[in-house]
Amino acid sequence: MSVSHTVAAMRARGPRRTLLALAWLCLLAFGTAAVAGTARVKDVRLWSGPEGTRLVIETSAAVEYDVFPLDNPARVVIDIANASLAGEALPAGQGPVRQLRSGPQARGGLRFVLDLESSLQPRAFTVGPDGDAGHRLVVELPGTGPAVARTTAPVAAPT
Repeated sequence: MSVSHTVAAMRARGPRRTLLALAWLCLLAFGTAAVAGTARVKDVRLWSGPEGTRLVIETSAAVEYDVFPLDNPARVVIDIANASLAGEALPAGQGPVRQLRSGPQARGGLRFVLDLESSLQPRAFTVGPDGDAGHRLVVELPGTGPAVARTTAPVAAPT
């Protein structure tokens, strides 16, 4: 059935029925979008130490994601489905991360790209809400420097 046939059928039913049918179609359209949901990125944190670098993306809801490395040039890509970044400032690069950038993707997705000094294999996982912290997507990069040894100095015996 074509759109013109649908509109003609709606007109034949009268203005009240036409308005009800249009309202129903709008509810269906917006209801589907609400079910799909869009997670809002609330905060992005990046820090680096000798044991590794960690990126934490805090969101308003649980997210579906894909994380993968690319070479030439070295970078890590993080795709998040149904997410938006509302003008949040991204942290400056540190450790092996030269810079962090983001942009919208097709179908309402969001992409983060970590430009790296050299190729690294990322590890990613999610953490549920806890206290004031919301849902979090955590991406870890292994350390490139020597591990820091934690030692305890012996305590001198009293004389």
